[in-house]
Amino acid sequence: MLATIDVQRRLIDNIGRLVLMSGLAVIFICLGAVRLQTMDAQQARRGVGETQIKSRTPVVLKDDHEVHRNQKQEKVVEWKNQQRLQKHPPEIIHLMSFPNSGTTYTLTAIQKATRECTASHSYHIGGEPGEISPNSRNKGPYYDCELDSWLPEKYVLSKSHCQPFCKQCHTYVVASPQRMVQEKFQKHCHVSEKFNYDLNLVKKNVQLVRNPFDNVVARFHSSFKSYEEGFTGIYEKTYEGFHQYCAWHNKEFSSKRTSDFVLPEHEELALKVPCLGEFFKYIAWHNLANMTIEKMGVPSMTIYYEDYNENFHETFSGLISFLETKQVSEPLPFFWHDYPEYFDEDARNAATILMKSWASHETWDMIRRYVDSNLISDAD
Repeated sequence: MLATIDVQRRLIDNIGRLVLMSGLAVIFICLGAVRLQTMDAQQARRGVGETQIKSRTPVVLKDDHEVHRNQKQEKVVEWKNQQRLQKHPPEIIHLMSFPNSGTTYTLTAIQKATRECTASHSYHIGGEPGEISPNSRNKGPYYDCELDSWLPEKYVLSKSHCQPFCKQCHTYVVASPQRMVQEKFQKHCHVSEKFNYDLNLVKKNVQLVRNPFDNVVARFHSSFKSYEEGFTGIYEKTYEGFHQYCAWHNKEFSSKRTSDFVLPEHEELALKVPCLGEFFKYIAWHNLANMTIEKMGVPSMTIYYEDYNENFHETFSGLISFLETKQVSEPLPFFWHDYPEYFDEDARNAATILMKSWASHETWDMIRRYVDSNLISDAD
């Protein structure tokens, strides 16, 4: 009898332990489910902007080039299908800029914020959708898209340096009457060996303007990216390196036939300006760009590079409005770069007076914000 009772007790204890363990398992499962729901809710509360930003970067495993290539091929098919369904290709808005004025940032920020393709004069091999108007006699511009971008319906923002002027070439050649012709500059905006399209397709213009002093330094820095003009090991990206480079640049490219671009009364001032020829090219480019924009007679907008830093929201929203599109995601963050320490007072003053002597009224009005107001009356 006692043995039977003992067996029953052990049986009851075992059943109790099983029930307890099952209950704990159920509790853990429930807690896990609650945790997952909480994480989903937190992610949802982060907002559309963050979700879209993350979705813009396709997940590609390290060294898994095959996956990325397949994604790109699939997207190209979608772009081509969209292009076939469009009644008309989008009209062009030229992004006109002197090199190193913020062109790349502007195009990338628009791509990310609108999820729409931009364009340029360069054909991107390997998966890009190609020409904006593939079934016409026009050659270019060419789409530049990210994997989650779609072709714009109304306008496409297209990069155009027009006639950019080489960094390492004689200043007197740039200043020659053959180069300072508005019609030739305008032709370079839409015709070359790589592209040739009707300028009437361009319905608007956006002109980028950057502080000329910062622009000249940025042009020096960009030389390190080019194999032909690379200066790694020769010059450093410092104040000293910049002035060493400019001393060589002035001697090599701005010491001959200076009377072609410097007035006699400004000869001594010209000796004080680092990279003199770069300042002349900057002013000459904007002179020609302003004449071209006026002659085209289409709506235009001016964006100052520094306004991205000082008043980003208003500046970028104005650009979105001008493009007649919508912002659906956060744009690329803007990182500010300026180089005030690269020029001493004498160099700035001399450059200001020389720029005033070269600039048209329209160009001078654009760059007045960058110079010492006390010198403006002297330069007038």
